[in-house]
Amino acid sequence: PFDIATGGLPFGRLVEIFGLEDSGKTALVKRAGLRAFLKNIYQRVVTSDERGVKKVSYERLDPNTYDVVVAYIDNEQSFDDDNSLVVEGKNVDFILGRIDTINQVFKACEQTVHEMKEIEKETGRPQFVVFILDSLASTSSEQEMDQEWGTEDYSRMPKQLRQGFRKLVRYINRFNVLFIVTNQVSDSFVKQKQKNPNAMPDDSAFSSSGGRACKYYASQWIFVQRTPYKFKMVKGGEEDGFVTEILTAKNRLKKPRRK
Repeated sequence: PFDIATGGLPFGRLVEIFGLEDSGKTALVKRAGLRAFLKNIYQRVVTSDERGVKKVSYERLDPNTYDVVVAYIDNEQSFDDDNSLVVEGKNVDFILGRIDTINQVFKACEQTVHEMKEIEKETGRPQFVVFILDSLASTSSEQEMDQEWGTEDYSRMPKQLRQGFRKLVRYINRFNVLFIVTNQVSDSFVKQKQKNPNAMPDDSAFSSSGGRACKYYASQWIFVQRTPYKFKMVKGGEEDGFVTEILTAKNRLKKPRRK
């Protein structure tokens, strides 16, 4: 359902997944990393019929012809400290790390791309990189790390993000890199909810860390939230599940504003 609504997560692009807490953002990017690790990568094919009507289809690449590396910046501490990575019951081999500042994140991604580019030259095999930052809200600027406790200062992260993405987006576009950023929204929906108790908020009701830099450079800007509807995973069981609403607030692959 996610792929149908969004057109899939594109290589050569930046994707931001933002939303409320406990809405499934980390679970979503873990699954994306798992699918890449299992080499479920597809090529977008555009064809035209006799009338000139374009049709888009997807063909899975031969998993024996390329390599994939998944780098996961775990600033939310979603994985165990012993680096045991188990996603959906499968042991996965991600490059796992925790990075303090946004500039260090950019340097780490650039270094990873350069190393994979050298491997591609040596082996002649295409190299795919999935670089996941989870999350932007848990990543600081260098100035924040050096400040004394209680010091008030303006946020420098939006400027650093714009500067970093202006440089990094060229590497992302030129090579087979998928850069995924998760982000936490910070504003409350209490006032709007009081007007209409049955209404669900949308992306315009919130703001996220780092300003609008990610939105500008992202090819997909995806808003995620929990709905008030619950269900049982197993009939008669005790385990609860919940429905997640995903809105493509911006999308360069398919029509935006799809849920």
